[in-house]
Amino acid sequence: MADAPRPSRDLLLVLSLLTLGAVPDGMVYPALRALTVERYDITIDRASWFTLVPTLGAIAFAFVLPKIVRGHSPLTVLRIASLVEALLLASVALPVPYWLVIVLRFLAGACDLAGIAATLRIAVRIAGERHRGWAMGAMGTAIMLGLFIGFGFGAVLSVPMILPMAAMSLLVLTVLSFPIERAVPRVHDADPPSPARGAISPALRRSRVAASMMLAGDRGLSAVLSLVVPLAFGGRDGSAKSLVGAILGLSMLGMVIGGPFGGHLVDRFGAVPVRLVGALLFGFGTLGIVLVAPVGPWAMIAMAAIAGLGAAPLFASAMAIGTQQRGGTGVYGAIQAAGQGGYALGGASLLFAQPAALGAAETLAVSAITYIALTLAMTVLLRGTRITPT
Repeated sequence: MADAPRPSRDLLLVLSLLTLGAVPDGMVYPALRALTVERYDITIDRASWFTLVPTLGAIAFAFVLPKIVRGHSPLTVLRIASLVEALLLASVALPVPYWLVIVLRFLAGACDLAGIAATLRIAVRIAGERHRGWAMGAMGTAIMLGLFIGFGFGAVLSVPMILPMAAMSLLVLTVLSFPIERAVPRVHDADPPSPARGAISPALRRSRVAASMMLAGDRGLSAVLSLVVPLAFGGRDGSAKSLVGAILGLSMLGMVIGGPFGGHLVDRFGAVPVRLVGALLFGFGTLGIVLVAPVGPWAMIAMAAIAGLGAAPLFASAMAIGTQQRGGTGVYGAIQAAGQGGYALGGASLLFAQPAALGAAETLAVSAITYIALTLAMTVLLRGTRITPT
């Protein structure tokens, strides 16, 4: 039974690095129209590529990240990725054509993935294997916190300042990485070499596939929630808007603040059983939001609270399952990219959430049922697989 985790000053510093790294992702959304439609006089459809291509860049880069980072420490990867991404974001602010903006954003997405993967790896090294789940849960909270901070800055900063300030946050991140190296020298050790293709056991391969699918499902259902709930249950009056805010807030609450607690449960009881319970609560809670809608708002809010409770250990459990046995920076990056791909796929559900297709509430219900089925399938896939430390 793992001891209660004790967050060290160095681990808290790593958390701040991950928060800073996530700030630029959130900053651009409030000013998206000004950065694209008004700046280049383009349509909303073309402008949507501004937010889509970083995800595509991350997914594409995930296939080559293990080879690129091989033999390098995660701290080196973090610094290089942050500096290059800062340069790319600053370049987007220059008077360049829109096609070049898209290319720069694609490359920035690749750098963002490398930086997140490296920071996760550093956190595990500092926390130690006994507290790996707790560290992962705290990292998930740090990512969400960075996104919220970015949203806030993006809403209050003038448009010309957004991209330079986003680049500045990454430069600050790079500077703050040096105290970590002095305090904990081992974080500069290179990751062990990747095993030969034939040396990866079937059980290890299954665990990485399952973790990738799990995180993709988590992010996908989260995207469906955030996009479809306002369509399904929103309205012009204040009570409808309050209901939507309560549902979204409670259903995501576990992901935002419950990460460390959920990660501690992973350390204490094991990643697979905690994952199964949490994912089923998240899935059935989300489904319940639709099913109890005729009962009234309080019943829907109760279901959203159940979903939020289940969301707490999702990130930590998926990463713990997928990064066992010599899981280097490249493995962390591949699983994180799967999550980003799931979010993009979940966002595409908006295409179906209209009367001509399923309808908004029905889309949310079908997505929740699909998520529950995916959870059960991945649990069966992991049956008999022993999750061991990195």
